[in-house]
Amino acid sequence: MINQWYKFLLSEQHNKSVMYSPGIVEKIKEFEAFSSEPYDDKCPYNKRPRQSCNGTITIGYGTTTYPDGRKVSLQDPAIDKNKATEYLKNFLNTIPDQLKIFVNQDLNQNQVDALVSFIQNR
Repeated sequence: MINQWYKFLLSEQHNKSVMYSPGIVEKIKEFEAFSSEPYDDKCPYNKRPRQSCNGTITIGYGTTTYPDGRKVSLQDPAIDKNKATEYLKNFLNTIPDQLKIFVNQDLNQNQVDALVSFIQNR
């Protein structure tokens, strides 16, 4: 089994470019509510923002970790929709490499986009 995995990692298929489509960014933004201020995703809407309910702290379009690796905190400053889109795209750019590692068959664009959306909404 390990030998097969090693062969896959060296194969053309593994090195093949996988990328989400531009439309998936807009689709995710449609489904994710935008929040300019950080909030705890377990708090009811009337207690948001800036109150802790022991959930995941989120900002923008579902950002929980900034591009520099810091976790979002309730004390962070508000952001605008452009910054939120930047954070979303930054996270989405990490997903195709994960797909190449864990999916060992060719995917069509719809399958890639579906997996990207699923992983983003984890």
